[in-house]
Amino acid sequence: MGKCTNCGTALDPGWKFCIACGERVEPAESVESAESVEETGAMATSKPEPIPSAIRPDEPDEPLPRKRVDAALIFGIVMAVGGGVLIILVAIALFSPRG
Repeated sequence: MGKCTNCGTALDPGWKFCIACGERVEPAESVESAESVEETGAMATSKPEPIPSAIRPDEPDEPLPRKRVDAALIFGIVMAVGGGVLIILVAIALFSPRG
C-alpha cells in the first residue's frame, strides 16, 4: 500500500483516486511484484483489487443521450403550468372589480 502524495492517506493499489482528498493516484509497481518477477523470472499474475464504492470509474466527457421520454418530467412541467394558470385565475377573481 502506498500513500497519497497530497494528503498522506494510505491507499489501496486498485484505487484511481484518494478517498480523502480526491487526488488522482498514479499507478506504481509494488515492491512485492518486482521481487516475485526477479525470483520466478516471469510476471506474477494476480486478481486486481476492486475499486471501492466511494470512487467511481472514469466517466464519459459528454452526457449520455436520453433514450426515452421521462414521464415524471413531463408530469412536473404540466403541473407547474397548470398551477401557474390557476394562480392567475384566482388572482383575477379576487382582484377584479365587481359590477
